[in-house]
Amino acid sequence: MKKAKVDYSAQEICRAFKLPVSSYYYQAVGLSSKDKRMIVSIKAISESVSNTYGKRRMKLDLEAEGYTIGRYKTKKLMNHAGIKVVMPRKRHYYENNKEESKLAPNILNRRFNPEKANTYWVGDITYIRTYQGWVYLACVMDLYSKEIIGYAVEAKPSAQLAKQALVEAIKLKQPTTKQLLFH
Repeated sequence: MKKAKVDYSAQEICRAFKLPVSSYYYQAVGLSSKDKRMIVSIKAISESVSNTYGKRRMKLDLEAEGYTIGRYKTKKLMNHAGIKVVMPRKRHYYENNKEESKLAPNILNRRFNPEKANTYWVGDITYIRTYQGWVYLACVMDLYSKEIIGYAVEAKPSAQLAKQALVEAIKLKQPTTKQLLFH
């Protein structure tokens, strides 16, 4: 027994899938020759600036080449060309006077393996990027155990930050300060 073939109209099919009827008749339009030329220019510009231009600066460069184009069309063509914009990272710099201190000479002189605990401590400040901006972490480490024994965090690097980390380490370990070298 054969089933009867039922013909449905485009309107009935679209209504069943809750789609507009216009989507049934939609035909994708290919890129025009002008758009293809612009994509070639976009790729060249993007390569020359290491993919750092977004739609606004790319639009300005395209206009400088004689094209009339809007910001969103530029973005559409950049997407079509597969260009991903790379945000250059903001560099971080410490202030540095590059002079060795005459008041505090290098007594440690790279002797990083002491024979007793609480004889050589070292400190350093590093920076950490957060959603609110940069924060600075000062740490104090005992070279004997390689243990972090004090730390402090602040929004700006300073001698006060290093001092806070050292004070915390002294409170925790309570060393005899005559035998202690902090570098």
